[in-house]
Amino acid sequence: MSARKELSRAIRNPWLRAAALLAVLAVMVTAMLGGFNKATATTGASQVHTYPAGAIVDSGAMRITALKAWRSLRGPEGNADPYTPVQYLVLQVRVDNRTGKSNSAYGNLQADLVWLSRKDGRLQEVKADRFQRADDHTLVDLLHPGMPTIVDMVWKLPIEAELPATSEWGVVRREFSPKATFFGASGWVQGRAAAKLALAVEDRRANVIAP
Repeated sequence: MSARKELSRAIRNPWLRAAALLAVLAVMVTAMLGGFNKATATTGASQVHTYPAGAIVDSGAMRITALKAWRSLRGPEGNADPYTPVQYLVLQVRVDNRTGKSNSAYGNLQADLVWLSRKDGRLQEVKADRFQRADDHTLVDLLHPGMPTIVDMVWKLPIEAELPATSEWGVVRREFSPKATFFGASGWVQGRAAAKLALAVEDRRANVIAP
């Protein structure tokens, strides 16, 4: 079968047409929502309020309290890589899951709380690499409703990466929708930029010499 015939058959396939429509809609929704770069450019930075450490930010799906931030040559658990040295940026937050059901930290939290990094003059939204409990440093899998958890959000950076004395993180709002999917299922849908968190980043690199 020629490529032209295959393309014609694909176009006539209703399931493929629906999938293509969903892809287009997803792009349109993403463009309408925009990120922090778009929010500050089109509505002005004053429209996205900045909160200090200790302030409670309600994102809809979560209540988030940023506690402190630091950079180190060890992860929160105390381990360093002697063969491929990196530095770690850590944001410690208290997270209260308000969705009514348990969900993965690699879902709402990773998508809705991002580090705002600047590269070549452009704002970038960088997701955390991993999540660890602040008390025992075990990896966080599920965040349960009604059980606020203190989480160390960890970003792995090149050893030579420069960081400002104060860094910013962005919080995205998420709203419950009774019809969140194409098939009518309910769920929590990500919305617009809701707030910024600005915290001084403590430099702990000098405290680590050997693994």
